[in-house]
Amino acid sequence: MPAPTFLDLAASIDNELKRNIRWPVRLVTAAGVTNLSILDAIVRADATLGAQAINLPDATTCKGMVFQFQKKDASVNTITIASIVGGQTINGQPSKVLATQNDFLIVVSDGANFFVTSQLITPAAAGSALYTAKGISKIDGVLPTLTPVPGTQIPFTVSVDGVCVFWVKGEFVGAFPVPSGTISVRIDGVTTYELGVYALNNGSGGDNVFDWTLAGSIPLFLLAGAHTCEIMAANVGLALQASVANPLTISVLYPGSVVVSSAVTPEAARVRKSANQSANPVVTLSFDVVDQNDGGVYSVAQPTRLTAQLGGWYNSVAELLFDQGIDGSFRSVKIRKNGVTIVAEDQRDDYVHNTTQRSLLADTGAIPLNPGDYLEVIAESDGTDGDEVVLALSDFSPVFTLVRLIPGSVNLDISARIARSTVQSIANATPTALSFDTIIYDTSLFFVIGSPTKLTIPVDGKYDISAAIQWAAAVLGSREMFIRKNGATMVELARVLTLGAADTVPLEAHARGIPCVAGDYFEVIVTQSSTAALNVATDGGTFFPVFYAKKVN
Repeated sequence: MPAPTFLDLAASIDNELKRNIRWPVRLVTAAGVTNLSILDAIVRADATLGAQAINLPDATTCKGMVFQFQKKDASVNTITIASIVGGQTINGQPSKVLATQNDFLIVVSDGANFFVTSQLITPAAAGSALYTAKGISKIDGVLPTLTPVPGTQIPFTVSVDGVCVFWVKGEFVGAFPVPSGTISVRIDGVTTYELGVYALNNGSGGDNVFDWTLAGSIPLFLLAGAHTCEIMAANVGLALQASVANPLTISVLYPGSVVVSSAVTPEAARVRKSANQSANPVVTLSFDVVDQNDGGVYSVAQPTRLTAQLGGWYNSVAELLFDQGIDGSFRSVKIRKNGVTIVAEDQRDDYVHNTTQRSLLADTGAIPLNPGDYLEVIAESDGTDGDEVVLALSDFSPVFTLVRLIPGSVNLDISARIARSTVQSIANATPTALSFDTIIYDTSLFFVIGSPTKLTIPVDGKYDISAAIQWAAAVLGSREMFIRKNGATMVELARVLTLGAADTVPLEAHARGIPCVAGDYFEVIVTQSSTAALNVATDGGTFFPVFYAKKVN
């Protein structure tokens, strides 16, 4: 047998070194600030004596080096990991926090900052990461600038990774020929969501003014850290009809420290009507079916109102369906505060010479209410044939909700948002469940690819369920979308009937505070009567079609 060569000996020594390498392990027990060296590859942190701030070395001095951290103790004291050099980040954020025993973090320097290769970071305990809200609005109605004032951005800081919700609402006007435009929500300088503003050509040819109301509720998962939100506009022939009473508004609800107790009794109500109610020319809707009434928000003695019992930020939504009328051009739904101030509105001015049913939805976004403040729903039309009525259909129209935005930590964040990346063809007059293929986020396994039409509830509670689609252009018939529970119960509807032109048709449906048990599931059902197959459009799986669920109680 020949003697080993030099290369054989070198390989043997290298293998032996690899098997016996010993990584340095440092135990940190002191409270306060600890600065690491490039030799501190593994750090076990025991914060029993107090909160710790552990600083990584300068990333420019340790490119390619790995640093591992573990919280060893079970105390409530946190361990904050950051770079010793200001401005250097971890996955784009200034720091990471380990708050629960056995949480860990593994980071690598890229020569300028640090990136995460693995982590287990349990969200903070209930009450430590409370939700708050901020908003800005534009009230002067001046074009072409649609940037809200005061301030062009909403700065906010998310304390722990979680879902934020953004609201945009405003009223616009345009002249014939049909104008169009886009309002964009920009998060951290990047366009995140676009809301189209447009008019339907009703075929009369004589109208020279169109009115729309824009309203949108946008959920988005953001990492902990500082963020900005702003609104931008690209418009053709559009004018903003902003005023003190009806501003263009953008608001954001996000995890951030606020002085509010998470033990406060929640307030949430969802009420409906059991009979049609005339809206000719205007009516304050009265409600008599109660799906939910936590905290005494609704009273049968005042059936038109939902009343705040505590001070704080609230969200209210009113959704209804107008029956078709043979004359008159205007239909609207408004949410009115304390009998005076309109805080949300949706309207259509496209009814001349057609017979059209129309779903309308008004969403206040995040608004502050004082104890005793109340909201009502106003339905309005300008028809003279007496047929302008608000339809009461099953359990989805009309619906009026008020929810206090109760603080809660993101470890209670149970939500999912899914989309579809390709068009789906829908046969004529054939109700069809939409199929989804893209997970935007899913915190609790709502969605599995083997059941692509469903979002399945993971734990008992009350949930908000939303969907948004856009139909491809076609001339004839109706377009409809509804949210269905457990394959049988319709919980929310959006509908446009008897189109007069080849229009694309966006539809949204929002079911608030639906009681569920684990295993319940929801689907988006679509149907159309254009006389031929028609596509549900897609923008590639980003904004439409989308399907969203979030546990709210």
